[in-house]
Amino acid sequence: MLAILAAAGLFMGSCSQPESEVKESYLEVSPQSLVLDPQGGQESVSIRSSADWLIRTDDSWVKVTTASGKASSENVKANFTFEANTTGSARETRLVVKAM
Repeated sequence: MLAILAAAGLFMGSCSQPESEVKESYLEVSPQSLVLDPQGGQESVSIRSSADWLIRTDDSWVKVTTASGKASSENVKANFTFEANTTGSARETRLVVKAM
């Protein structure tokens, strides 16, 4: 199973700005979790963010091929590949998505 954390490192703007200038901050990742094929393969998640973003994982059996993206109101695909599970045990990883 793959769990995806969206760590929004965004803020709403300073108090000195008029309300009309404060932009809504958002970071959306879909789907929030995936079940991966034990034979290995590739998958993607969609990211929509009001700020540039980074995506990472700490597990060596997962390779993020789209490690960053620009702010976009449209969904952007972040792709990753994963190796076959030869351990004989269930495994789990997390992709961490962080807005800059």
